[in-house]
Parts: sequence; C-alpha cells; structure tokens
Amino acid sequence: MLNLFPSLLVFSFFAPLLLRLALGLWLLTTGYRHFMERRTISAELSRDWGTLGKAKGLVFGLFEILLSGLLIAGFITQIAALMVAVTALGLLVFRKKYASLKPESPWLYVFVLAISLSLLLTGAGALAFDLPL
Repeated sequence: MLNLFPSLLVFSFFAPLLLRLALGLWLLTTGYRHFMERRTISAELSRDWGTLGKAKGLVFGLFEILLSGLLIAGFITQIAALMVAVTALGLLVFRKKYASLKPESPWLYVFVLAISLSLLLTGAGALAFDLPL
C-alpha cells in the first residue's frame, strides 16, 4: 500500500521517544498523586494486607515516580515498560477492590498497557541511554 507521507518515515525513530515521554509524564503525575494520598491508600490497603498494607501506600507512589524517571530518561526502558504494564494490568484487575488507587477510566489503563507493551517491543527510541545490543 502506498504511504501518503513517505518523507515522514525518516522520523520513525522518534516515535518511541514520544510514547516514552507521554507515559513517563503521566506516570510521574499519577505517582505524585499516589504519594500525596498515601495515607488514604495505606488505610484502604491495610484492611486486606495488614501492616504490610501501610507501607504499600508509600512504596506504590515512590515506585511509580521511579519508573517515570526511568522512562523519561530512557534508562532500562524495556524493564521499566514491563513493570508499568504489570502495574496497569494489576490496576485493571483490582479496580473494584481498591477505589483510591485508580480514579481514571479503565480505558486509560488499557492505553497505558498498550503503550508499555509497544515500548517493550520497540525499545527506547531516540535520546535514550539504552543502546540496542
């Protein structure tokens, strides 16, 4: 099939960069929100997890902020994308049980899962610390 804009295919190496930055910035804001609401999240998680749930509220927000930094910098992108995919899948599964973790639509987590899996398959793209072996 003919491509309408064949000259734009030169920039295909920048597509993973745009996905990385979009996912990283969204994850940064989400992680910050989870970090600021850690008491509410910890109280909700401690009902099922006991004392372990109290620590999970803090760890969950910091984990998301760490993953967002890895994605934005392009450092070990495939591992970070895999962890984001697992997190998004977990939030989809536990959506009804823990209301404070996911105020967004479930479709957003489907898109996050798709972007994460795309980054897992394509790599970091341009302007990253990852280099293909």
